[in-house]
Amino acid sequence: MTQSSGRGLAIGVALLAFGLAACSRSGPSDAQGKPGEAKAAPIAITTAPAAARGIPRTVEVTGTLLPFEEVTLTNAQAGTVEAILVDLGDRVEPGQLLLRLDDREARLAAAQAEANLLAAERGLGRARAAAEAAVATVARAQAALEEARLNRKRFEDLFAEGAVSASQRDSARTQDEMAAATVREAEAQAESEAQAIQTAAAAVEQARAALGLARKRAADTEVRSPLKGA
Repeated sequence: MTQSSGRGLAIGVALLAFGLAACSRSGPSDAQGKPGEAKAAPIAITTAPAAARGIPRTVEVTGTLLPFEEVTLTNAQAGTVEAILVDLGDRVEPGQLLLRLDDREARLAAAQAEANLLAAERGLGRARAAAEAAVATVARAQAALEEARLNRKRFEDLFAEGAVSASQRDSARTQDEMAAATVREAEAQAESEAQAIQTAAAAVEQARAALGLARKRAADTEVRSPLKGA
């Protein structure tokens, strides 16, 4: 049993030595390769430090988008649409212009209302000037009446003393009565002018209200977004 193991070990060592010799002989021949054969190109390898990063994930679904808030736009001014300034799905801001109606008639009406207001204001100015003139006329008439009354009294006293004739006294009386009538006429005119001021002022207010309405109608030709959305 011991001799058999020794022979087996010797045979194994011999085979190993033969294998090493064969490898040493075939190495240079294999390294040189066959004539005409190209050598394999080296493979480039790029390295980078490991880092954590997010990976986009896309999920395709079928559904219906519903808004959080929905607003129905209406316009007080009827007319022909001249321009639509947004499209379906566009994002809008509060107050952004969405569409415009034909505003030619509305603009003309606003311009006419503005002219009417200007004319009414001028009329009010004339009425005030006339009233001031009427008040001044009343003041002059009253001053003339005071003078006529003093003159009448003086002539009546002189007539009583026999210093003047009856016709002179009567003339002074007539002047006094005419001055009183002039005062009454001036006061009536002043009252009429005061009423004219009230009428003119009312016309101004009416014209101003008409202008405001005309401007609103012109502004209503533009439809704007009441809130932010799409």
